[in-house]
Amino acid sequence: MSAITWVGRRTTLIASAAAGLLVAGILSAGTAAHAAPSTKYYTATVSPAAVDASTSGQAFTLTLTNCGGSSAGCSRASQQTLGSANIQVDPAFGTVSATVGTAGWFIQSSSNGLIQLRSDNNTYLNPGQSLDIAVTADTPSGVGVYTWPTQVKQSNNFSGTGNDFTISGDQPHVFVGFPDHLAFVTQPSTVQATTASAPSYMSAAPSVQVVQTDGTPVTVGAAQVALAADTAHGNPVLGGCTSVAAVEGLATFGPGCLTASKVGGGYQLKASATWSYGNYKVLLSTTQDSDPFDVVQVLTTCLAGEPCSATTNGTYTSVNVSAGSAQTADQLEIAVGLDSPQACLPFTPPNGLQVTRVLLDNRDKTITLTFDKYLVNQVPNNGTPLYTICFSAPWGDWRTASGSAPMFNADTNEYVGILPDCTAAELAPQNPCVQSRSKHAANEIVVISVPYQAGRADPKLW
Repeated sequence: MSAITWVGRRTTLIASAAAGLLVAGILSAGTAAHAAPSTKYYTATVSPAAVDASTSGQAFTLTLTNCGGSSAGCSRASQQTLGSANIQVDPAFGTVSATVGTAGWFIQSSSNGLIQLRSDNNTYLNPGQSLDIAVTADTPSGVGVYTWPTQVKQSNNFSGTGNDFTISGDQPHVFVGFPDHLAFVTQPSTVQATTASAPSYMSAAPSVQVVQTDGTPVTVGAAQVALAADTAHGNPVLGGCTSVAAVEGLATFGPGCLTASKVGGGYQLKASATWSYGNYKVLLSTTQDSDPFDVVQVLTTCLAGEPCSATTNGTYTSVNVSAGSAQTADQLEIAVGLDSPQACLPFTPPNGLQVTRVLLDNRDKTITLTFDKYLVNQVPNNGTPLYTICFSAPWGDWRTASGSAPMFNADTNEYVGILPDCTAAELAPQNPCVQSRSKHAANEIVVISVPYQAGRADPKLW
């Protein structure tokens, strides 16, 4: 079995004489039959062996090699010099032209895709020597495997009989429009953590497209696309259908399909697939991860024109969010214990103090935090839950309890500080603040107001 190997960017293209056999590289679907015994052998290859469809002026290099004892791809060494060749570029390629830069060689003609390579009386290839021909052509619009048959002679004028060379291996192939990688079309969205009793599916559902090098979708062939977490960003523990068949090259994981069960933030996905086209197979993967997404305890849609609310519980903290109405439909996300708390200068959260994240744009928010005594008793002088609330957000247009601007945390790209009371003097109406605090036998309750301003989303509180 002879083979042509091409490895694209994070892509392995495969074909074999035995259907279904998967090996690294591209293997031709068959092996060229050798002619009667000869002392003249050559190889012909074209590079790049795989190109995008519908490309104008695509540059190729076709290499002819007179087989030597150590020449790659040669079954036997040649004992004669090589003097001329004809290369027939597949008729599906348009506007074909060719040049050769080695002295003594010239292109006699390249009419109708037939490249006639000739040499002068004193020029030829000895066994082991190679020659490059530069070819420019417009690639076909359709996906396919296109053969460029070659014929090589010993004579320098391509005349006479009995001086033909025998090709060792296959005639050169060009794979046109074959896919190079996978790309996310619809990004994964934040999802409520699924449980055995309450599955929750990602919506909008992510989708992945089979694409060429330049990102053009490949709509032919068959592909089974699988999603997985890029664990460098954490593992959301995916479930449901994590592998689906592509339809016209697009694999859609929903609706009612993809779940995640581990609460966390900043997760990213990658995808892989095997694409099949006739006897050929391509191993594909994403060259770029998906956008980040979160898995939260609560994810609900607030309807346009109506207020909304939701409640969730962490291990030692419960959270209720009540939001005003808006002209838009918005998603409310709540997670407790989503992040490791950063220092809220000048205070450092005690170990075990849970962080609450609330994401809801376009609406006023009132957030009620209930801390149980386990947390309260960890704080010296009963301080942090009762008297201070640390607040961080990716926006910094607010004042802290001291009246100063919040500090920027370069590690989290957030502005951090202690919330003032809503009764503080000269506090701007849109400043987030603490409405009330109350101490009870089993817990302490703090109510926080976060007035709406455009772009105010994703605050954390502890």
